[in-house]
Amino acid sequence: MLHLKGETVLYPLPKEERIQRYERYWGVRFPDDYREFLKTYNGAEPVEKSFEAIGHLFALTRFFCVLEDYKERDEGWYDLMVVEAPMTEFLTRDPDSTAVELAPIGEVFGECFLCLDYRQDPEH
Repeated sequence: MLHLKGETVLYPLPKEERIQRYERYWGVRFPDDYREFLKTYNGAEPVEKSFEAIGHLFALTRFFCVLEDYKERDEGWYDLMVVEAPMTEFLTRDPDSTAVELAPIGEVFGECFLCLDYRQDPEH
């Protein structure tokens, strides 16, 4: 079970319209449980940072957030649109598409990212 540091949640929490704006920008539909996660734990840091995947141990630094105005916040560089911008070329195989195939949702220690994988279907 994932435990998060309540004091690291970024307010105001995003509303549905704001999340939909990000989905349109990325050309995907976030899973319902991730949408609810954003509305409840926007940008939170996990208490236990380590997790195992693909036979390796990783450290999740924090989840990315949805902010009203990322330019006005110290945490602005954790905003989903800000994170996506410099690495667009790595998130899709089609250079002519604005839709992403990998949507970064968290920062993993070592300049890596936790991503939602849309390579099979932009709806799931």
